[in-house]
Amino acid sequence: MNTVIDSKNISNSQSTVLTIYAHADDELLSVAGTMLLMSQAGWRIHCLFLTSSGQVNSDIKDTNSQETETIEKLIGANNQFFDFEEGNLSKQAAIKVIEQAVQRLQPDLIITHSPQSEKYGHADYEITSIAVSHVAYRQKISLWYSAPSGFLREFEPNFFVDISSTIDQKVATVGSYDSESDKTFLQLDSILVSSRLWARELGYKDGYFEAFHLSRHCTDISFFNAWANIKTVNKESTTAPIIKPKILTIHAHGDDEVLPSAGTLFLMAQAGWQVHCIVLTDGNHSSSPIKGLRHKEAVEAGKLIGSTYEFYSLDENKFTAQEVIKVAEELIVSWRPEIVITHAPQSERYGHRDHEVCSTGVSNAATRKRVSLWYSAPPVFMRGFVPNLFVDISSVIQKKISAIQCYESESEKSFMQLDAIINLSRFWAREVGRLHNGYFEAYQIDRQCVGANFFSALVKR
Repeated sequence: MNTVIDSKNISNSQSTVLTIYAHADDELLSVAGTMLLMSQAGWRIHCLFLTSSGQVNSDIKDTNSQETETIEKLIGANNQFFDFEEGNLSKQAAIKVIEQAVQRLQPDLIITHSPQSEKYGHADYEITSIAVSHVAYRQKISLWYSAPSGFLREFEPNFFVDISSTIDQKVATVGSYDSESDKTFLQLDSILVSSRLWARELGYKDGYFEAFHLSRHCTDISFFNAWANIKTVNKESTTAPIIKPKILTIHAHGDDEVLPSAGTLFLMAQAGWQVHCIVLTDGNHSSSPIKGLRHKEAVEAGKLIGSTYEFYSLDENKFTAQEVIKVAEELIVSWRPEIVITHAPQSERYGHRDHEVCSTGVSNAATRKRVSLWYSAPPVFMRGFVPNLFVDISSVIQKKISAIQCYESESEKSFMQLDAIINLSRFWAREVGRLHNGYFEAYQIDRQCVGANFFSALVKR
């Protein structure tokens, strides 16, 4: 079935996801559960397949078309096929049709093959992934890579979707592809095993998940409102307690939390999150001659961004990863945060020794305690930092500046200067396509888990 989409009928008010795969069955094992969740939440779903089976056998092509129509109804998707030759896909030709589809559909999100080398998968997968990535990055569109159907080499998932509520529908959808039923990865056992694999990796004794590598995602306050809406219960009740979602930041020194994240934390506080910042050291080895001054400065910054603070006295320049693990585990157990933010895992040669040790310890604790983990941008050198989430803080840039300026004892440092703050925020804005205006903060999501309500909360109304 070759569905032609008329751009005149496309509404920008509805959230749209575009999946782009080489072959008609490629998306089933990896994303069918997520697509079902998105469809149920009100997303518009379009599936683009670059090849058909027409070059092999016209009967197979007709069968695939009928099967795809059935799946289209099950998932609620619109499908479009192109007749590029299977096994001989051209990158430039693929880029051209993908650009046309993106211009027509204006998707909020694109999902495609993981950029896995040919030795671990089909040659068409690699070409498709390269072509889609090229377009998504040039057009500044959010991009997710789905898990490979076979070998998982080179695939590093950082975003997990709980599909337990749609696993039966996923199985039924995959079962509709009778013509491909002999493929091992489309067997019932393979579907369940792969979905359980990700659940086990996350530490769940039951349930089913799909895994993605979030390569690039750009968002604003709606991203945090989504979680707040999911977590908060009985908003209209006068007796039941309101449960706020929690975010925990753990950094080595006072000011490490506001430099990369003040705008985001303030947006989260506005959205109803409970924000709690942890400072591991007392700052007595810093440039400040007054003991405890940085704690006072941190508290003042917290008042501006809506955050509470907690201070530890680990020995600056000497504390160990084991000490950090112990602190982080205790905090995660007591606070039960949805997200933990810490330093990016950058080697000491590019940053402060304490940042690296803090990152190692927090990452260990967050992973074992099954908590979503974000890395904040380093203050100076960006080596090794690969951001994949960009938060629009344009509406609160002055609040960020004011919070950073609370740290008067650190004001002589070059990265604390107003010009440096503005330039870095503009740098991230330019990376997401805001060439002439706007301010952003950047993060590297290492691990994020979402459920069915996530897509409902994010859908445009």
